[in-house]
Amino acid sequence: MASTYSKIYIQFVFSPKRRVSHFSKIERERISKFLFGLSKAKGIHPIAIHCMPDHLHVFVHLPTSFSCGQAMSYLKANSSR
Repeated sequence: MASTYSKIYIQFVFSPKRRVSHFSKIERERISKFLFGLSKAKGIHPIAIHCMPDHLHVFVHLPTSFSCGQAMSYLKANSSR
């Protein structure tokens, strides 16, 4: 009996509009925690989230039910609220 095993790891890097450097250290910690919770709630497994003053790095393990575009759209859309 054949079986398939898939692990999809991907890193997203995105920035706020016009790449404005306005994330303070406290905001960066809050944003990281928020994105961890947001991704876990959707079934995306966060490995590491690092917030820089002008951009974010999000490294996740995607389930096979998500495409890269769907995951990125979900994270970006819900993190800007």
